Amino acid sequence: MPTAKKGVVYLVGAGPGDLDLITHRGFLLLGRADVVIYDHLVNPKLLDFAPTARAIFAGKRSDSHTLEQPEINRLLVREAKAGRTVVRLKGGDPYIFGRGAEEAEALRRARIDFEVVPGVTAAIGASTYAGIPLTHRDKASQVTFVTGHTQDGDFDPAELPRGGTLVIYMGQKALGNIAKKLIRKGWKPTTPAATIQWATTPKQRSVRATLSTIAAAASKMTAPAVTIIGDVVDLERRLRWFEKKPLFGQKVVVTRAREQSSELARKFEALGAEVAVFSTIRIQPVRVKPIRIRGYTHVAFTSRTAVEYFFPNLAGDHRALAGTKVCAVGDQTARALIDRGIKPDLVAAEFTSRSLARELAKQGVKGAHVFHPGADKMNPDFEKVLSNVGARVTNLILYRIDKVAPENVEAVDDADWVTFASAQTVRNFMEAIGDRPVKAKVACIGPITAAAARKAGLKVAVIPRKYTFDALIQAIVKASATKSASQKW
Repeated sequence: MPTAKKGVVYLVGAGPGDLDLITHRGFLLLGRADVVIYDHLVNPKLLDFAPTARAIFAGKRSDSHTLEQPEINRLLVREAKAGRTVVRLKGGDPYIFGRGAEEAEALRRARIDFEVVPGVTAAIGASTYAGIPLTHRDKASQVTFVTGHTQDGDFDPAELPRGGTLVIYMGQKALGNIAKKLIRKGWKPTTPAATIQWATTPKQRSVRATLSTIAAAASKMTAPAVTIIGDVVDLERRLRWFEKKPLFGQKVVVTRAREQSSELARKFEALGAEVAVFSTIRIQPVRVKPIRIRGYTHVAFTSRTAVEYFFPNLAGDHRALAGTKVCAVGDQTARALIDRGIKPDLVAAEFTSRSLARELAKQGVKGAHVFHPGADKMNPDFEKVLSNVGARVTNLILYRIDKVAPENVEAVDDADWVTFASAQTVRNFMEAIGDRPVKAKVACIGPITAAAARKAGLKVAVIPRKYTFDALIQAIVKASATKSASQKW
């Protein structure tokens, strides 16, 4: 009789918000999880790394708890006793004001195996992303972490040092009272102070003041926020970097299919933007017989997706393309071919299938037989242009582009930019939002997409000269209004 699987719980620090700040160990454990129990402040995109796991929200805020702590403890024990691998995903670090120790004690009492994976705590993330080092040879040689939200509700600075750097977690509601108590204890009212909200995320906001004025300066800031007090705060003017990113403070809506959007979204995020993936289409593969290229003079790829679905369906290996000219539309499609060891013979400069057909026609393709794999909704101009010069085109549908209804329609309301990569996404987008006004600036990858946007009543602000996603991003950066390096209240 097989031995029952033994459950285990991993208490994993998810970091302060930036997706990239989870440890490699934490990332690997998400991929092995049967169950992920996650908190309110965990970046929800981390759940994408646990695609087969059951996700359970156990978020706690100061004003409302989805699950009380004893319930969370019992849930961890129950899931582990059922033989499951459980990842308890906690914002920041499990053992720094994260109640991870209470969960570990509950697991020990229940004789459940557990491990703890450290995370980047909010103090470290907030200070670093705000340009404030917690220690400095000339300014601070000690750091104190303290919570402003104690069990008895009373902040007591009696045992705190009078110097160095002080970081206050969960202290927004009581910040004025905390500052007064610190001043009474001997801290100078003019001590530099800063409050950072939503640290390490595109929503990050920071305000700098003094100990006596920080409560008023940060009065509009709500949780999650940390306050840093000490002379090191003065270095923020020189060392800030995150809030100086070119798209910091901008919200960009990406309307590509979810399976295609991650790379584009990450590039926008790397420039400081908040990204909302607003998928209006879904890519669905179509089952086909093995593709045999013999007899064709050319293979024309008019999208990167066509490349991705072509090679798994190719009869034989890449040698089957020997003697056949390989053509591509745009740099992205060409790169997908090069990544598979195929150097295109022709790359159309413009990001349209019509452009590729015209460039082929200029080469003299009378009598040629062009194999054209692609989507169910192909641009008829490709075949029309080539047929007019005596070439024959065989189309093969490798994937469908299905319309889907996005769940986050409200993401459009406060967006700064909406991006479109095809006319179909424009049409689906307009249908999805209904009567909602589009206040955001519109960026289209090329003239065909832009024409569809204008026809739909949208005002197009950006069309890159080169019809690629990298060019689209750079055009948005150039067109974006210059933001203050630090968003001050």
